[in-house]
Amino acid sequence: MPTQNFRFGNHTDIGKVRTQNEDYMGFFENQNGSFFVVCDGMGGHAGGATASQTTVQSIKDFFSQDTFTDTKQALYQAITQANLKVYEKALNDRSLSGMGTTCVVLAIKDNKIYYAHVGDSRLYMYMNGELVRLTQDHSVVQNLVAQGIITEEEAETHPRRNELMRAVGTSSFVDVEVCKDIYIPKKGDTFLLCSDGLCGLLSDAGIKEILEKPIDLQRKCLQLVETANALGGYDNITVQLIEITKNADFSVPIEDDFVPASIGKTAIKGKIDAQAIEEIPEKTIKRRQQIDTIINMDTDSESFDFAPYLTKIFIGLLICVGVYVLYEKTLGKYKIFGTTGDIKGDSVKAIGLQNQFYGYVYNSSPALQNAKKNYDVVKKEINELRELKNELLKRKTEFETIRNSLSEEKITEMAKRYGSKVEWILKANQVQKTSDLIGRDSLIVPKERPAGAE
Repeated sequence: MPTQNFRFGNHTDIGKVRTQNEDYMGFFENQNGSFFVVCDGMGGHAGGATASQTTVQSIKDFFSQDTFTDTKQALYQAITQANLKVYEKALNDRSLSGMGTTCVVLAIKDNKIYYAHVGDSRLYMYMNGELVRLTQDHSVVQNLVAQGIITEEEAETHPRRNELMRAVGTSSFVDVEVCKDIYIPKKGDTFLLCSDGLCGLLSDAGIKEILEKPIDLQRKCLQLVETANALGGYDNITVQLIEITKNADFSVPIEDDFVPASIGKTAIKGKIDAQAIEEIPEKTIKRRQQIDTIINMDTDSESFDFAPYLTKIFIGLLICVGVYVLYEKTLGKYKIFGTTGDIKGDSVKAIGLQNQFYGYVYNSSPALQNAKKNYDVVKKEINELRELKNELLKRKTEFETIRNSLSEEKITEMAKRYGSKVEWILKANQVQKTSDLIGRDSLIVPKERPAGAE
């Protein structure tokens, strides 16, 4: 279990309007550190509560079952796994359809602070008398603020302030945002996790005012919730407060020109503590350990495993053999790298090589051959359609010519040509005289006497 350098308090309340508390929070410790979670469920009474509880339990189970060296990556995986569990529950139970939850997680490991979140549940840091929001809401209004369309003040009363762009469990994939900076906190630093039932009613200035009070953490939690209720309590309210009780003890030497990790890249006012220590990045520590292992390695020892290196060498040899075989069947066969100085001759040789190479690839790929066959069939059909189109256009032109130049002589000639009679043609087309046939779109020329024709 981790050694605690902090104390904490928490409180959750149903609020003044809701009939059920769909928020859920958790605190647990294991071999991976100390974890605080706040979730704000949505999707109806049963759905919201189920989604938030399932998410907290899933994150707890994830960190309890294994040991992780990369905490940021582990936070991402833990919330992703929780997302799938909530999503699958909704698929298997129609009464839970559409449920989801926000989620914010803070982890303390080796005196460092890590965090991740989805949705609009928030994480704040209170430090040196300043309150800084470490997370940005995944909501419609926050997106509008980021684009400069509205201000933070306008966002607080915007009609779409409760619309989320990300949530745990609403689809098979969720985009989890994990902290970019790792914080090394100092004594007195305080972290606040809360659902939007608090920050949706209580401004940052109001939160800061309560955190400044000289009272214990649990009382601060109660006052935060009581104040939100006094302002309307339109939603469930959940808060967790963590206060760092002593500075971390590191044996890392302090550089003169570095910025403490507890400051990170956020805009925090106030002086930098000269005793703060820059964190050595985990990748750097891991690389140093690898170098030390190689330097101090006893190659005769049974503990040294050559298998990974032999596997890489074997794969490299296979690649070399494959490249050589391909070369011998194409480039090597023509010795194209040795030119003769004859531009025409070298060009012919290069074209032959290109055709040989493409032919080799084509003959060894059934997929390419099938694609070529399909292409030829489609090309043939297109050519046939093009010929048919040209024939139809030709016939249309001939018909237009005949129709526009139609006369009594032409009709008499047409009747004679097809073994018909003028009176049969008039009867079949239901007209009295030949002049009525001129300009028609169609013409019937019967070869037998129509009924009623003379």
